[in-house]
Amino acid sequence: MAGIFQKLHRNERGEMPIGPILILALIVIPLVIFLLSARDSATETTKDQWEDVIDKTSPEDTIG
Repeated sequence: MAGIFQKLHRNERGEMPIGPILILALIVIPLVIFLLSARDSATETTKDQWEDVIDKTSPEDTIG
């Protein structure tokens, strides 16, 4: 039985180290939290800017 556990412990082929996963999580989790918290204000700002673009490029303003 101990021999099986020793073989499993030594078998590291195909395993990914935990360090890069933790570093990635430390970057991704705060980024996702920030994006979710800024979603509403970004949506409103984009909508307002798009309406300004539409108003400035309306056919009445571009012809003549």
